[in-house]
Amino acid sequence: QTIRGISTAGIVRLSAGINGMNLPRTLPGLVASGRPVTLRKAETTGLIEIEDLQPGDLLILSDLQNLEEPGDLAIYIDVDQILYARQSQTSIRLMTLSKNEDIWQRIMAVRRLFP
Repeated sequence: QTIRGISTAGIVRLSAGINGMNLPRTLPGLVASGRPVTLRKAETTGLIEIEDLQPGDLLILSDLQNLEEPGDLAIYIDVDQILYARQSQTSIRLMTLSKNEDIWQRIMAVRRLFP
């Protein structure tokens, strides 16, 4: 978070701090935080199963230029809803994951901070 605003990573860091957890402020630090969540993929679409996600999970999204590297972060809120800011947006928004397949396809890992 800066004088210019806050990022999704900033929201995670502040929310965790309020709950007594000290987290890094960078994406690489958050990628290593919490515990990994095993992802199942649907046979027909190859997309991860939304049912495996829990509120508060960190969705690590691949970089647009290099799909093997983490490039962005979204927060799973509840039942198909994520908090995310596209690079072209100036604000963080609540979005429906299933209506934004381009984001859904980029989920490369999920980290769970709270059991």
